[in-house]
Amino acid sequence: MSDVIRRIERWEKKYSPAQAKATLDLLQESMRQRYEAITIEMVAMEAKVRQVLNAQGVHTTNYVPYLSYGRQLWKLVRQKQITGESFDIASEVLS
Repeated sequence: MSDVIRRIERWEKKYSPAQAKATLDLLQESMRQRYEAITIEMVAMEAKVRQVLNAQGVHTTNYVPYLSYGRQLWKLVRQKQITGESFDIASEVLS
């Protein structure tokens, strides 16, 4: 039982809400900047998807799954850096 108590005591010493807040306060501005940049990219991608859908005459009620598909493809390119033939294969798997 003393091991459990010791572990709890060590965790309580390492963690405190004030310490977590201080860490997040230090990171907040860079986190905000990254979020803003990514959001701008994603909105631009969604606008392109909407342009394609409009050109093809897709009804707006069907936009949600196409936008979701677009986001998945965007994530593959952006986070996983998949391009070329691998991207083509992945896009077929997702569809």
